[in-house]
Amino acid sequence: MAKQRPFELAYPVEWYTPYGIANLTDKQLREEYTRMRDAARKSVKRLKESEFKHTDVAKQYGKGFAELRTLTVKTLKQASPEERAIAQAATRRNIEAEFMRMAVYMRSPELHLAGLRKRRAQNIKMLRAHGYYVTVNNYRRFTEFMEYARQRYGAKLYDSTQTVDIFGAAERAGLSFEAMDKMLEMYHEGGEEGARQVANITAVKSASEIRLKFAEAFGLQQTAKALYEGRKK
Repeated sequence: MAKQRPFELAYPVEWYTPYGIANLTDKQLREEYTRMRDAARKSVKRLKESEFKHTDVAKQYGKGFAELRTLTVKTLKQASPEERAIAQAATRRNIEAEFMRMAVYMRSPELHLAGLRKRRAQNIKMLRAHGYYVTVNNYRRFTEFMEYARQRYGAKLYDSTQTVDIFGAAERAGLSFEAMDKMLEMYHEGGEEGARQVANITAVKSASEIRLKFAEAFGLQQTAKALYEGRKK
């Protein structure tokens, strides 16, 4: 896929704000709207076809931007000059509102595919620098789990070291989301003993050791026994 070129504004940047848009004539506004919409549609299409199609950005802009004809307030042929003037003013307001929404998107590189990938790479680099097991392949699962933890326990996305450690241990050992949820619940609701057991699970790096300690912590005796016997062979 060809690299997306930055959108170049045809007018001063201030004219793309609520305070400067009045500088555009109706003709200029319509022409720039059409030009910007063409670029925005291509950008949104890339986003919807990418690994970020499930993100809030894709959901917010996924339906694209309105065509000019749908923003036009029509009048009857027998409408009076006053009625036509009112319709024209209403049309201008409609176009300005959608123009501003589109301008916010087009002037925000971090909302486009390249910007989202750049931010993901920066986040992964930061997390791995702290020793966390986050990669491009599991980044979406990581953000979903952290958001789930935030909603359930009120922690900010990256604030809980132990929550990130739970995710990393589960990923290394190939454990399910349900297993992560069990550890999260034990850590937050199991008191000091629960926190200690979760810390014991996340402290080891070996996948087999993580599975063994998980089985022991949650009373899965048969699973733990099988894992222990397998480790001795």
